Order: sequence, then structure tokens, then C-alpha cells
Amino acid sequence: MNISRQDILKLFRQKKLDSRIHQIFVDNTRTIHYQDIFEFILCISGCHRFHWNDKTNLLSKQPLFIIFFNLLKDIVLWPFIYLFHVIKVAILANYFKRNKSIKTKRPYDKNLLLFLRTDHWFNVISGGSVGHLSGVINGFRSLGIRVQVTSSDYLVGVEKNSNFDLCRPHYKLGRNLPVMPELNYNNLVINDIKKKIKHKMPFVIYQRYSFANYVGVYFKAKFNIPYICEYNGSFVWMKKNWGNGIFHESLITDIELLNLNAADIIVVVSQASKDELLARGIKEEKILVNPNGVNPNKYSPEISAKPVIEKYDLSHKIVVGFIGTFEKWHGVVEMARSIIYLYQSFPELSNKIRFLLIGDGIMMPEVQSIIDKSLYRNNVIFTGNIPQNEGPSYLSACDIFLSPHVKNPDGTKFFGSPTKLFEYMSMKKAIIASNLEQIGDVLEHKKTAYLVQPGDIKALSNAIAIVATNKELRTQLGENARKKVLEKYTWELHVKKIIERFQTIQTS
Repeated sequence: MNISRQDILKLFRQKKLDSRIHQIFVDNTRTIHYQDIFEFILCISGCHRFHWNDKTNLLSKQPLFIIFFNLLKDIVLWPFIYLFHVIKVAILANYFKRNKSIKTKRPYDKNLLLFLRTDHWFNVISGGSVGHLSGVINGFRSLGIRVQVTSSDYLVGVEKNSNFDLCRPHYKLGRNLPVMPELNYNNLVINDIKKKIKHKMPFVIYQRYSFANYVGVYFKAKFNIPYICEYNGSFVWMKKNWGNGIFHESLITDIELLNLNAADIIVVVSQASKDELLARGIKEEKILVNPNGVNPNKYSPEISAKPVIEKYDLSHKIVVGFIGTFEKWHGVVEMARSIIYLYQSFPELSNKIRFLLIGDGIMMPEVQSIIDKSLYRNNVIFTGNIPQNEGPSYLSACDIFLSPHVKNPDGTKFFGSPTKLFEYMSMKKAIIASNLEQIGDVLEHKKTAYLVQPGDIKALSNAIAIVATNKELRTQLGENARKKVLEKYTWELHVKKIIERFQTIQTS
């Protein structure tokens, strides 16, 4: 029997674990959080022969005495690991309270940018983060800047050459403890970069801020290099509202504030994110609101849709598409319910409209359950995850795109800047979207999109019916959207704004 780590816990609670388990699928066999705890659970449940499998490597089960030793070691060392990082973060925070300069004291390469990607997400082949990372890195490179990437994993769309340094985490000490693997990864990256940075000093460090990470801050303090922090939201907030809570909240909050206070520029993708930072006491002059973007040559209306249309038998149908990672804020459950409501309210459209739902994610089981329990499951196509480079051809097969995002659960402003929004615009097709924060700022109702109130299932269904039955409206919305994205929202324009802001602070 092949299962995932999530399945282990479910079966353990139901007392259904048995010796038939022989493979456990994970993203990466080097980064198995709570590995020894899982292996102990399996051993006491009678599973003694199994492998961890990340589709590339197999990792065998450890002997029971090694499992006990690792668990005991982590428990004993937990307070010491925690205290080490508390002290290090406090030292860095005190340094930046005293030292306000962003001028480097050492010779540096005026054309070398150090880009840090330190997220603990592995084997990610598609989604907004993939598009954003490749867009920003390639955008800098399109301006003639030499970008040296240090990353926790390979990045789709980013060339793997001498300017790409793979610094993979390896969960050993502290892997059975919450937050500790992410904290310990700081040491690994710092030691890796230390060996190289003295020989080729970058003129700036750019980091996509990730959970519990302070590497960019460390190197700003160590070598006095300007630091640009890309901030996509508070991990403390996200884990409370979209996750299962957070351990060591005080330390994680301190690390978050350390990055924000130490940064010379903070790049945020929306005004809502800027407002959040201002409320936390961050200086306004260092915040740059810079929405996401798109590569208009990659996401082009000229992309052939023929293979996708033939694969899913979509000829002579109006295809309504959604692409994403099916997260809670995407409004995919509301979208599924609106699909059912559409067919119930407009039965004459049941043979004309097909839905193409592209991607996979945490909310997919609920979405599929809603569709499968209806009479219209044959009208909805689930593609599953597809590689990022195939996304444009799937989007090209659609006539209408959906962006049904919903409000934040705690009533705070929606702070996202969905990359799918700009990819949709670039494809020159009609968009139906939630009138929500930046989405409503970027799109104009009945000019570049058809906007509806977020979470309103009936309004979304009615909008689909209106746009689907009005070809002239679809054409006009698509043409206007493509024109606007070319004028304001390409990745090249995105990085130009960052460089312009950096040059401003350097001369001030």
C-alpha cells in the first residue's frame, strides 16, 4: 500500500495502520519533518518494511534504536537550538538599531545581485510562486544584471547554470521539532554563501522572505550590503488563519520584524500589504507597492490551444477556465457551488459550457466532492497539476477565465496580487473576477473584466451566463485586458521599478 504522511495520521487515529504499507510519498527524502515520529508510529502499528519515496530517491526505515536516539536527542537539545536563534536574532536586531547606513564598506560588483530563495517548498512545478520567482529573476537578467541565485530547490523557468547555487536543506538535528528545521537552515545557507561572497561581493541582496529565515539580514549586517526584502505577507498571520497555528510565535514574529526593519526596500505586491506594514510601524519611505506581472511573450493569445482542445474534446464548446493551487483564498469551493447553480439556473447552457479546472491543492478534495455529487460532473474537467510551461496552452483553450478569490477569514484586507490575474489578461480572453482589493483596482468592470462581489455564488453564476452568451463582450474584455497588461504589468516593468527605487535611495 502506498500512502502520504497525511494518510499516516488519519489511519493511525482510526487504528487502521497495518503492515501492508511499503511506500510513503514525500516531496523530498532529505526534508521529512517529524520523520522519526512518523517511523515510530508505523513501527508500533506493525509496519516494519517501508520506504520514503520522493519519486527520485528511496529512503529506508531506520532501526528502532536509531529512531529512539534521534527523538531523545531532539527533545534534549530543543531549548538550546531555540535559545541559539533567539540570541542571534536579538544581536542582529540590536545591530540595526545602532547602524542606519546602507553604504557598503567593501568593493563590490556593480552588476551582481544576490537572489535568495529560502522557502521550504520542494518539487513545486506550477503556481503563482513559480511564475513570480522566474518572472523576477529573469526580469532582472533582461536588464543586463547578473543574478546569482541561491535556492533551496531548483526553480521552474530559471536556468540552472554557474549563476545558480542549489543549497538544499537536509533535516537532521531538530527534524522532529516544530520550526527547528527552518531555523537551522539559516546556518546552512549562511555557511554556503560565506565561502563565495568575499570573492564576488554583490551590490545588493534580494530575498523572497520565507518562514523563519534571516539570511539576507545576516549578510547585510556582516558586509553592509543593501538588502531588498520581498514580503508576500505575514507567515504568523497565514499559519493562524490558513494553517494549524504556529509554534514559537514570539521568535517568528521577531524574525519577521527583523527582516522588515533591516531592509532598505520592502517590495510588496499590494496596497493592503503596505497598510499592514504601516500599522506595524514600518517606515513608509522604504515600502514599494509593486503588483505581480507576466511575461507577455510566454502568455500570448498566439499560443496554440489545439492539443488541449483535442485532448478534452472541447471543440464547439465555450470553455470557462481556472488555474491555481486550490488554496482557501482562491474561492474554489464557492466556484464549485456556482458551477452547480449555473447549470441549475440555466439548463440551456449545459451542452454549451464546459469548465476546465487546472491545478491541484488542499481544497481540491472538497471541490471534487461538490462536483461529483451533482448531475453535472461530466461538464467539469479536472486536469490535476500540470507543468508551468504547459499553462499557456491550457489557458489558450479557454474562452473565459475565473478569479473567484474570497475575503480574508478575519476581516482584514485581501493582500494578494494573483499572478493568474495578469496571465489571464495577457491571454486576451474575458475575465470574471471578484471585486476585491487589488483585483478590483487592476480590473475595471465591463471594460477589462466582469466583476462580482467576492463569495457571492449566484452573482458569479449569473456573470458566467452573461459573458458566455455575449461573444462581443468577451472579445472586448479580452482586448482591453491585453492592452492594459502590456502597458503596466510585465515582469520587466516590475523589476525596473525596483531598480529605480534602489537607485533613488543610493543617491539620497
